[in-house]
Amino acid sequence: MKNKTKEILNSSTIEKLLLVADPQLIDEKDEDLFGLITRKDGDSDKQPILRQRFRNYFGRSITLYRQNDIEYLKLDIDMLESYVDDKRVAIMKQTQNRPLSSIFRIVLNHWPSLTHPTRFVKRVINELESNLILKGDSHHFYIFAYDRINITNRIIAREYLPQSILSIDLDQKRFIYEISISGCSYRMGVNRIGYIVLLLDSATKMAHLAIFPTPRRYISLYLYAA
Repeated sequence: MKNKTKEILNSSTIEKLLLVADPQLIDEKDEDLFGLITRKDGDSDKQPILRQRFRNYFGRSITLYRQNDIEYLKLDIDMLESYVDDKRVAIMKQTQNRPLSSIFRIVLNHWPSLTHPTRFVKRVINELESNLILKGDSHHFYIFAYDRINITNRIIAREYLPQSILSIDLDQKRFIYEISISGCSYRMGVNRIGYIVLLLDSATKMAHLAIFPTPRRYISLYLYAA
């Protein structure tokens, strides 16, 4: 495994990405016993400067970025919206009315996409032709695989990886994958926290995923309070 990891990291065709989900927002319903500490310590949406910072990073914008063999399409579709009318027009304007065409076609959306109704998912997949979706609303880690033929979702991993590095073949057009990025701060209201490293190999069209865990949340809170 160490030799395989070293080989992947040293490859000249690898694009290295660090995935971080940590906007420092406090979720009161998940704060439990330490709520008074974390809400006072954390950023508050009552502060105008912090609300503006959040809008700058996570504002409702639709933008297409290109970097080497990767296209990133940032969306702003929430759980209750449909992929129709003005929203679809804005997306098609960014993509110039064509599917994404790079080796790695990544959709960034705060809310989950593959758990929308089937009609929504099919239109997004068929028109955008993305092969990877990244989202970070829940601060829990999981990977969904959506089968375009059987129109079904299955969970590949939840909360942790079955091995130190998980490899996914993104060249299979039958499947599209959605990765929910775990939070990396004890403030986020979840036990398992950490950073996700995503390695994209343009030669093999494979994605390699690893989690770098950070200290458990409640231990950090105890030490902080002490």
